[in-house]
Amino acid sequence: VCLASCNVASAQDALNAHLNTLLALFSGNPSVGIVVKNLDTGKILYALNANRSFVPGSTTKVLTATAALQFLGPQYQFPTSIAISGKVDQSVLNGDVYINFNADPSLQKQDLAQLLSQLSSKQIQTISGNVYINVGNAPTSQPAPGYMWDDQHFCYAAPNSTVVIDHNCFHFTLQPGETIGAIASLTSKNPLTFTSVNVQVRTQLDEQNSCDMQLQVDSQNAYQLTGCVPYQHPAFPFAVAVNNPRMLARQIIRQWLTQQHIKLTGQVLTSHSTPSAAVLQTHYSQSLAQLLRHTLKTSDNLYANNIFKTVGAVYTDQSANWLNGSKAVLDILDSMGIDTKQVHLVDGAGLSRYNRFSPELLLNILQYNYTHPKIGQPFFHALSIAGTDGTLKNFDWPIAQSSFHAKTGSMRSVACTVGYLHTPQGQNLAVVVMVNGIKNYRVYFALIHELLMTLAGLP
Repeated sequence: VCLASCNVASAQDALNAHLNTLLALFSGNPSVGIVVKNLDTGKILYALNANRSFVPGSTTKVLTATAALQFLGPQYQFPTSIAISGKVDQSVLNGDVYINFNADPSLQKQDLAQLLSQLSSKQIQTISGNVYINVGNAPTSQPAPGYMWDDQHFCYAAPNSTVVIDHNCFHFTLQPGETIGAIASLTSKNPLTFTSVNVQVRTQLDEQNSCDMQLQVDSQNAYQLTGCVPYQHPAFPFAVAVNNPRMLARQIIRQWLTQQHIKLTGQVLTSHSTPSAAVLQTHYSQSLAQLLRHTLKTSDNLYANNIFKTVGAVYTDQSANWLNGSKAVLDILDSMGIDTKQVHLVDGAGLSRYNRFSPELLLNILQYNYTHPKIGQPFFHALSIAGTDGTLKNFDWPIAQSSFHAKTGSMRSVACTVGYLHTPQGQNLAVVVMVNGIKNYRVYFALIHELLMTLAGLP
Protein backbone atom coordinates (compact mmCIF):
# COMPACT_ATOMS: atom_id res chain seq x y z
CA VAL A 1 0.00 0.00 0.00
CA CYS A 2 1.45 3.36 -1.07
CA LEU A 3 -0.41 5.87 1.15
CA ALA A 4 1.32 9.25 1.80
CA SER A 5 4.50 8.56 -0.17
CA CYS A 6 2.47 8.13 -3.37
CA ASN A 7 0.70 11.43 -2.74
CA VAL A 8 4.03 13.22 -2.39
CA ALA A 9 5.42 11.55 -5.51
CA SER A 10 2.35 12.40 -7.59
CA ALA A 11 2.41 16.00 -6.30
CA GLN A 12 6.04 16.39 -7.30
CA ASP A 13 5.29 14.87 -10.69
CA ALA A 14 2.55 17.47 -11.07
CA LEU A 15 4.95 20.23 -10.05
CA ASN A 16 7.50 19.10 -12.62
CA ALA A 17 4.86 18.86 -15.33
CA HIS A 18 3.41 22.30 -14.61
CA LEU A 19 6.79 23.99 -14.57
CA ASN A 20 8.06 22.24 -17.68
CA THR A 21 4.93 23.34 -19.57
CA LEU A 22 5.38 26.95 -18.49
CA LEU A 23 9.10 26.99 -19.20
CA ALA A 24 8.36 25.90 -22.75
CA LEU A 25 6.31 29.09 -23.22
CA PHE A 26 9.31 31.40 -22.69
CA SER A 27 10.45 32.92 -25.97
CA GLY A 28 14.05 33.78 -26.79
CA ASN A 29 15.51 30.88 -24.81
CA PRO A 30 16.09 32.75 -21.51
CA SER A 31 18.22 31.36 -18.68
CA VAL A 32 16.04 30.03 -15.88
CA GLY A 33 17.12 28.93 -12.41
CA ILE A 34 14.73 27.50 -9.82
CA VAL A 35 15.24 25.82 -6.48
CA VAL A 36 12.64 24.91 -3.83
CA LYS A 37 13.52 23.42 -0.46
CA ASN A 38 11.55 22.21 2.55
CA LEU A 39 13.31 24.08 5.35
CA ASP A 40 12.15 21.69 8.05
CA THR A 41 13.06 18.39 6.37
CA GLY A 42 15.98 19.69 4.30
CA LYS A 43 14.57 18.05 1.17
CA ILE A 44 15.00 19.74 -2.24
CA LEU A 45 11.59 19.62 -3.93
CA TYR A 46 12.63 21.08 -7.27
CA ALA A 47 15.90 22.30 -8.79
CA LEU A 48 16.79 23.66 -12.21
CA ASN A 49 20.16 25.32 -12.91
CA ALA A 50 20.53 25.97 -9.18
CA ASN A 51 24.30 26.50 -9.50
CA ARG A 52 24.22 28.73 -12.59
CA SER A 53 25.12 32.42 -12.15
CA PHE A 54 22.47 35.02 -12.92
CA VAL A 55 22.12 38.79 -12.92
CA PRO A 56 20.07 39.08 -9.72
CA GLY A 57 18.55 42.58 -9.84
CA SER A 58 17.19 43.72 -6.51
CA THR A 59 17.45 40.30 -4.90
CA THR A 60 21.01 41.54 -4.25
CA LYS A 61 19.44 43.37 -1.30
CA VAL A 62 18.99 39.97 0.39
CA LEU A 63 22.80 39.70 0.69
CA THR A 64 23.12 43.28 1.95
CA ALA A 65 20.35 42.92 4.54
CA THR A 66 21.64 39.60 5.88
CA ALA A 67 25.26 40.76 6.22
CA ALA A 68 24.19 44.05 7.84
CA LEU A 69 21.96 42.31 10.39
CA GLN A 70 24.73 39.84 11.19
CA PHE A 71 27.54 42.42 11.50
CA LEU A 72 25.94 45.72 12.57
CA GLY A 73 23.05 44.13 14.46
CA PRO A 74 19.28 44.77 14.23
CA GLN A 75 19.50 47.74 16.65
CA TYR A 76 22.20 49.66 14.75
CA GLN A 77 21.32 53.33 14.12
CA PHE A 78 22.84 55.96 11.81
CA PRO A 79 23.97 59.05 13.78
CA THR A 80 23.98 62.65 12.51
CA SER A 81 25.25 65.32 14.89
CA ILE A 82 25.97 69.01 15.29
CA ALA A 83 29.08 70.22 17.13
CA ILE A 84 30.81 73.53 17.79
CA SER A 85 34.43 74.51 18.40
CA GLY A 86 35.39 77.60 20.36
CA LYS A 87 33.29 79.47 22.90
CA VAL A 88 30.10 81.50 22.86
CA ASP A 89 30.60 85.04 24.15
CA GLN A 90 27.74 87.57 24.12
CA SER A 91 25.81 85.67 21.40
CA VAL A 92 28.93 85.28 19.23
CA LEU A 93 30.37 81.83 18.53
CA ASN A 94 34.11 82.39 18.26
CA GLY A 95 34.69 79.20 16.34
CA ASP A 96 33.15 76.85 13.81
CA VAL A 97 30.06 74.67 13.45
CA TYR A 98 30.25 71.05 12.27
CA ILE A 99 27.34 69.06 10.88
CA ASN A 100 28.59 65.46 11.01
CA PHE A 101 26.84 63.37 8.36
CA ASN A 102 27.09 59.57 8.50
CA ALA A 103 25.14 58.27 5.49
CA ASP A 104 21.75 58.07 7.23
CA PRO A 105 19.52 57.21 4.23
CA SER A 106 16.38 58.33 6.09
CA LEU A 107 17.53 61.83 7.12
CA GLN A 108 14.98 64.55 6.34
CA LYS A 109 15.30 68.31 6.00
CA GLN A 110 13.37 68.78 9.26
CA ASP A 111 15.90 66.54 11.05
CA LEU A 112 18.72 68.81 9.86
CA ALA A 113 16.71 71.87 10.96
CA GLN A 114 16.26 70.32 14.40
CA LEU A 115 20.02 69.92 14.75
CA LEU A 116 20.65 73.48 13.58
CA SER A 117 18.10 74.75 16.11
CA GLN A 118 20.66 73.94 18.83
CA LEU A 119 22.50 77.10 17.71
CA SER A 120 19.44 79.17 18.59
CA SER A 121 19.11 77.38 21.92
CA LYS A 122 22.66 78.53 22.70
CA GLN A 123 21.59 82.14 21.92
CA ILE A 124 24.08 82.25 19.04
CA GLN A 125 23.44 85.20 16.73
CA THR A 126 26.81 85.36 14.98
CA ILE A 127 29.21 82.63 13.85
CA SER A 128 32.69 84.10 13.48
CA GLY A 129 34.08 81.02 11.70
CA ASN A 130 32.70 78.57 9.15
CA VAL A 131 29.95 75.97 9.05
CA TYR A 132 31.40 72.64 7.94
CA ILE A 133 29.53 69.80 6.29
CA ASN A 134 31.65 67.02 7.73
CA VAL A 135 31.69 63.87 5.59
CA GLY A 136 34.66 62.23 7.30
CA ASN A 137 37.04 60.66 4.81
CA ALA A 138 34.25 59.62 2.46
CA PRO A 139 34.95 60.34 -1.23
CA THR A 140 32.42 61.96 -3.53
CA SER A 141 29.89 59.31 -4.46
CA GLN A 142 30.26 57.77 -7.89
CA PRO A 143 27.90 55.23 -9.48
CA ALA A 144 29.02 51.64 -9.13
CA PRO A 145 30.49 49.84 -12.14
CA GLY A 146 27.78 48.35 -14.28
CA TYR A 147 25.19 51.11 -13.68
CA MET A 148 23.21 52.29 -16.68
CA TRP A 149 24.12 55.91 -17.43
CA ASP A 150 20.52 56.94 -18.18
CA ASP A 151 19.32 55.70 -14.76
CA GLN A 152 21.39 58.16 -12.78
CA HIS A 153 19.14 61.23 -13.12
CA PHE A 154 16.19 59.60 -11.39
CA CYS A 155 15.22 58.92 -7.78
CA TYR A 156 15.57 55.15 -7.92
CA ALA A 157 19.29 55.72 -8.62
CA ALA A 158 19.77 58.79 -6.39
CA PRO A 159 23.38 59.32 -5.19
CA ASN A 160 24.11 57.16 -2.17
CA SER A 161 26.47 59.54 -0.41
CA THR A 162 27.44 60.41 3.14
CA VAL A 163 25.09 63.38 2.82
CA VAL A 164 21.46 62.39 2.32
CA ILE A 165 18.57 64.83 2.71
CA ASP A 166 15.02 63.91 1.71
CA HIS A 167 16.30 60.86 -0.17
CA ASN A 168 18.46 63.13 -2.40
CA CYS A 169 15.39 63.47 -4.56
CA PHE A 170 12.74 65.98 -5.68
CA HIS A 171 9.47 65.74 -7.60
CA PHE A 172 7.63 67.76 -10.23
CA THR A 173 4.99 67.34 -12.91
CA LEU A 174 5.22 68.38 -16.56
CA GLN A 175 1.98 69.55 -18.17
CA PRO A 176 1.76 69.82 -22.01
CA GLY A 177 1.07 73.30 -23.34
CA GLU A 178 -2.48 74.43 -24.14
CA THR A 179 -1.66 74.99 -27.81
CA ILE A 180 0.45 73.25 -30.45
CA GLY A 181 4.02 74.53 -30.30
CA ALA A 182 3.71 75.89 -26.76
CA ILE A 183 6.33 75.10 -24.13
CA ALA A 184 5.18 72.63 -21.50
CA SER A 185 4.74 73.94 -17.95
CA LEU A 186 6.21 72.66 -14.70
CA THR A 187 4.29 72.33 -11.44
CA SER A 188 5.47 71.05 -8.08
CA LYS A 189 3.67 70.23 -4.85
CA ASN A 190 6.65 71.68 -2.95
CA PRO A 191 8.56 74.71 -4.28
CA LEU A 192 11.83 73.76 -5.99
CA THR A 193 13.78 76.01 -3.63
CA PHE A 194 17.21 74.45 -4.08
CA THR A 195 17.07 73.25 -7.68
CA SER A 196 16.16 74.86 -10.99
CA VAL A 197 14.58 73.13 -13.98
CA ASN A 198 14.77 74.91 -17.33
CA VAL A 199 11.89 73.47 -19.38
CA GLN A 200 12.34 73.57 -23.17
CA VAL A 201 9.78 70.90 -24.05
CA ARG A 202 7.50 71.64 -27.02
CA THR A 203 3.91 70.51 -27.34
CA GLN A 204 3.15 68.73 -30.61
CA LEU A 205 0.49 66.61 -32.31
CA ASP A 206 0.67 62.87 -31.67
CA GLU A 207 1.17 62.04 -35.33
CA GLN A 208 4.30 64.20 -35.67
CA ASN A 209 7.73 62.63 -35.56
CA SER A 210 8.66 61.23 -32.18
CA CYS A 211 10.73 63.57 -30.05
CA ASP A 212 11.84 62.00 -26.78
CA MET A 213 12.35 64.04 -23.66
CA GLN A 214 15.92 64.40 -22.38
CA LEU A 215 16.94 65.43 -18.86
CA GLN A 216 20.37 66.95 -18.30
CA VAL A 217 21.97 68.16 -15.07
CA ASP A 218 25.15 69.96 -14.05
CA SER A 219 27.23 69.92 -10.86
CA GLN A 220 25.30 72.92 -9.50
CA ASN A 221 21.99 71.01 -9.44
CA ALA A 222 20.67 72.95 -12.45
CA TYR A 223 18.47 70.81 -14.71
CA GLN A 224 17.37 71.21 -18.31
CA LEU A 225 14.49 69.28 -19.84
CA THR A 226 14.22 69.24 -23.62
CA GLY A 227 12.20 67.37 -26.26
CA CYS A 228 8.50 67.09 -27.05
CA VAL A 229 5.21 66.02 -25.45
CA PRO A 230 1.95 65.09 -27.20
CA TYR A 231 -0.87 67.65 -27.19
CA GLN A 232 -3.57 66.98 -24.54
CA HIS A 233 -1.53 64.15 -23.04
CA PRO A 234 -1.93 63.57 -19.27
CA ALA A 235 0.71 65.25 -17.12
CA PHE A 236 4.09 63.53 -16.81
CA PRO A 237 5.34 62.93 -13.22
CA PHE A 238 9.09 63.17 -12.61
CA ALA A 239 11.05 61.89 -9.61
CA VAL A 240 14.55 63.33 -10.10
CA ALA A 241 17.80 62.67 -8.26
CA VAL A 242 19.76 65.51 -6.67
CA ASN A 243 23.07 65.37 -8.50
CA ASN A 244 25.13 67.17 -5.83
CA PRO A 245 23.88 66.39 -2.28
CA ARG A 246 26.65 68.43 -0.61
CA MET A 247 25.57 71.55 -2.48
CA LEU A 248 21.98 70.86 -1.45
CA ALA A 249 23.10 70.69 2.19
CA ARG A 250 24.99 73.99 1.85
CA GLN A 251 21.90 75.71 0.41
CA ILE A 252 19.61 74.37 3.14
CA ILE A 253 22.02 75.44 5.89
CA ARG A 254 22.44 78.94 4.42
CA GLN A 255 18.68 79.38 4.11
CA TRP A 256 18.10 78.23 7.70
CA LEU A 257 20.71 80.65 9.06
CA THR A 258 19.13 83.51 7.11
CA GLN A 259 15.64 82.66 8.35
CA GLN A 260 16.88 82.53 11.96
CA HIS A 261 18.80 85.82 11.53
CA ILE A 262 22.10 84.20 12.44
CA LYS A 263 25.03 85.97 10.79
CA LEU A 264 27.72 83.73 9.29
CA THR A 265 31.04 85.55 8.94
CA GLY A 266 32.71 82.66 7.13
CA GLN A 267 31.40 80.15 4.59
CA VAL A 268 29.60 76.81 4.40
CA LEU A 269 32.34 74.35 3.44
CA THR A 270 32.96 70.63 3.19
CA SER A 271 35.21 69.06 5.82
CA HIS A 272 36.81 65.63 5.99
CA SER A 273 37.64 65.71 9.70
CA THR A 274 36.33 67.14 12.96
CA PRO A 275 38.87 68.80 15.28
CA SER A 276 38.07 69.05 18.98
CA ALA A 277 34.42 70.09 19.07
CA ALA A 278 31.58 69.84 21.56
CA VAL A 279 28.60 67.84 20.33
CA LEU A 280 25.37 69.74 20.96
CA GLN A 281 22.93 67.08 19.78
CA THR A 282 22.84 63.81 17.84
CA HIS A 283 19.96 62.65 15.67
CA TYR A 284 19.62 58.87 15.40
CA SER A 285 17.84 57.04 12.62
CA GLN A 286 15.41 54.23 13.26
CA SER A 287 16.99 50.86 13.98
CA LEU A 288 18.49 48.85 11.14
CA ALA A 289 15.66 46.31 11.50
CA GLN A 290 13.13 49.10 10.87
CA LEU A 291 15.13 50.65 8.03
CA LEU A 292 15.31 47.26 6.32
CA ARG A 293 11.52 47.00 6.28
CA HIS A 294 11.49 50.03 4.03
CA THR A 295 14.56 48.87 2.11
CA LEU A 296 13.27 45.43 1.14
CA LYS A 297 9.54 46.04 0.91
CA THR A 298 9.87 49.07 -1.38
CA SER A 299 13.20 47.94 -2.90
CA ASP A 300 14.87 51.26 -2.03
CA ASN A 301 18.25 51.41 -3.78
CA LEU A 302 19.64 54.37 -1.86
CA TYR A 303 18.88 52.74 1.51
CA ALA A 304 20.44 49.46 0.38
CA ASN A 305 23.61 51.03 -0.97
CA ASN A 306 24.15 53.28 2.06
CA ILE A 307 23.75 50.25 4.34
CA PHE A 308 26.11 48.27 2.06
CA LYS A 309 28.79 50.98 2.17
CA THR A 310 28.39 51.48 5.92
CA VAL A 311 28.99 47.77 6.48
CA GLY A 312 32.15 48.11 4.38
CA ALA A 313 33.39 51.19 6.22
CA VAL A 314 32.82 49.76 9.71
CA TYR A 315 34.14 46.31 8.79
CA THR A 316 37.38 47.56 7.20
CA ASP A 317 37.72 50.76 9.30
CA GLN A 318 38.28 52.66 6.06
CA SER A 319 36.48 55.20 3.91
CA ALA A 320 33.20 53.82 2.58
CA ASN A 321 33.38 52.66 -1.03
CA TRP A 322 32.05 49.96 -3.35
CA LEU A 323 35.08 47.69 -3.02
CA ASN A 324 35.19 47.41 0.76
CA GLY A 325 31.40 47.15 0.86
CA SER A 326 31.62 44.10 -1.39
CA LYS A 327 34.54 42.61 0.54
CA ALA A 328 32.77 43.08 3.86
CA VAL A 329 29.46 41.55 2.76
CA LEU A 330 31.15 38.52 1.21
CA ASP A 331 33.46 38.03 4.19
CA ILE A 332 30.55 38.22 6.61
CA LEU A 333 28.49 35.73 4.61
CA ASP A 334 31.50 33.39 4.46
CA SER A 335 31.84 33.62 8.23
CA MET A 336 28.22 32.47 8.47
CA GLY A 337 29.07 29.33 6.50
CA ILE A 338 27.59 30.59 3.22
CA ASP A 339 29.96 29.86 0.33
CA THR A 340 30.53 33.00 -1.77
CA LYS A 341 33.48 31.86 -3.93
CA GLN A 342 31.39 32.05 -7.12
CA VAL A 343 29.72 35.37 -6.22
CA HIS A 344 30.55 38.60 -8.05
CA LEU A 345 29.17 41.49 -5.99
CA VAL A 346 29.53 45.13 -7.06
CA ASP A 347 26.84 47.08 -5.21
CA GLY A 348 24.34 46.51 -2.44
CA ALA A 349 21.12 47.30 -4.27
CA GLY A 350 21.32 45.31 -7.51
CA LEU A 351 21.42 48.20 -9.97
CA SER A 352 24.75 46.99 -11.37
CA ARG A 353 24.49 44.46 -14.17
CA TYR A 354 27.91 43.13 -13.15
CA ASN A 355 26.46 41.37 -10.09
CA ARG A 356 26.36 37.60 -10.52
CA PHE A 357 25.32 34.76 -8.21
CA SER A 358 23.24 31.60 -8.18
CA PRO A 359 19.82 30.52 -6.91
CA GLU A 360 21.67 28.17 -4.55
CA LEU A 361 23.38 31.11 -2.84
CA LEU A 362 20.01 32.76 -2.14
CA LEU A 363 18.62 29.43 -0.95
CA ASN A 364 21.50 29.07 1.51
CA ILE A 365 20.88 32.58 2.86
CA LEU A 366 17.18 31.81 3.31
CA GLN A 367 18.09 28.58 5.12
CA TYR A 368 20.54 30.38 7.44
CA ASN A 369 18.07 33.14 8.32
CA TYR A 370 15.35 30.57 8.95
CA THR A 371 17.51 28.75 11.51
CA HIS A 372 18.98 31.86 13.18
CA PRO A 373 16.06 33.90 14.54
CA LYS A 374 18.20 36.77 15.88
CA ILE A 375 18.68 38.00 12.33
CA GLY A 376 16.09 35.77 10.68
CA GLN A 377 13.10 37.42 12.35
CA PRO A 378 13.92 41.03 11.33
CA PHE A 379 14.85 39.75 7.87
CA PHE A 380 11.56 37.87 7.50
CA HIS A 381 9.49 40.87 8.62
CA ALA A 382 11.29 43.10 6.10
CA LEU A 383 10.13 40.99 3.14
CA SER A 384 7.06 41.95 1.10
CA ILE A 385 3.88 40.01 1.85
CA ALA A 386 1.96 38.75 -1.17
CA GLY A 387 -1.26 40.67 -1.68
CA THR A 388 -0.54 42.96 1.28
CA ASP A 389 2.41 45.31 0.90
CA GLY A 390 5.63 46.29 -0.86
CA THR A 391 6.47 45.07 -4.33
CA LEU A 392 4.06 42.11 -3.86
CA LYS A 393 1.05 44.24 -2.89
CA ASN A 394 -0.77 43.54 -6.15
CA PHE A 395 0.19 39.88 -6.30
CA ASP A 396 -2.85 37.71 -7.03
CA TRP A 397 -2.78 35.14 -4.23
CA PRO A 398 -6.10 33.28 -3.97
CA ILE A 399 -5.21 30.77 -1.26
CA ALA A 400 -5.92 32.70 1.93
CA GLN A 401 -4.55 29.98 4.20
CA SER A 402 -1.09 30.26 2.64
CA SER A 403 1.43 33.09 2.96
CA PHE A 404 4.33 34.14 0.78
CA HIS A 405 6.98 36.58 2.04
CA ALA A 406 9.54 37.48 -0.61
CA LYS A 407 11.97 39.91 -2.23
CA THR A 408 11.56 40.59 -5.92
CA GLY A 409 14.16 41.81 -8.39
CA SER A 410 13.51 43.10 -11.87
CA MET A 411 15.16 45.21 -14.52
CA ARG A 412 15.19 45.00 -18.28
CA SER A 413 15.47 41.28 -19.24
CA VAL A 414 15.77 40.26 -15.54
CA ALA A 415 13.05 38.87 -13.26
CA CYS A 416 13.75 37.20 -9.90
CA THR A 417 11.81 36.22 -6.78
CA VAL A 418 13.18 34.81 -3.53
CA GLY A 419 11.28 34.11 -0.33
CA TYR A 420 9.42 31.89 2.11
CA LEU A 421 6.16 30.04 1.49
CA HIS A 422 4.11 28.68 4.40
CA THR A 423 1.63 26.16 2.99
CA PRO A 424 -1.84 25.19 4.32
CA GLN A 425 -0.32 21.84 5.32
CA GLY A 426 2.19 23.61 7.59
CA GLN A 427 5.26 23.21 5.39
CA ASN A 428 7.86 25.99 5.40
CA LEU A 429 9.47 26.24 1.98
CA ALA A 430 12.27 28.38 0.56
CA VAL A 431 11.55 29.40 -3.04
CA VAL A 432 14.05 30.96 -5.46
CA VAL A 433 13.30 31.77 -9.11
CA MET A 434 15.79 33.65 -11.31
CA VAL A 435 15.28 34.41 -15.01
CA ASN A 436 17.68 36.31 -17.31
CA GLY A 437 17.10 37.19 -20.95
CA ILE A 438 13.35 37.39 -20.44
CA LYS A 439 11.06 39.14 -22.91
CA ASN A 440 7.58 38.09 -21.80
CA TYR A 441 7.08 39.05 -18.16
CA ARG A 442 3.52 37.71 -18.19
CA VAL A 443 4.90 34.20 -18.65
CA TYR A 444 7.22 34.82 -15.70
CA PHE A 445 4.34 35.82 -13.43
CA ALA A 446 2.40 32.79 -14.62
CA LEU A 447 5.40 30.64 -13.75
CA ILE A 448 5.60 32.09 -10.22
CA HIS A 449 1.86 31.72 -9.73
CA GLU A 450 1.79 28.14 -10.94
CA LEU A 451 4.81 27.26 -8.83
CA LEU A 452 3.29 28.67 -5.65
CA MET A 453 -0.14 27.18 -6.32
CA THR A 454 1.34 23.74 -6.83
CA LEU A 455 3.63 24.01 -3.79
CA ALA A 456 0.70 25.11 -1.65
CA GLY A 457 -1.10 21.90 -2.59
CA LEU A 458 1.76 19.54 -1.72
CA PRO A 459 0.83 17.03 1.02
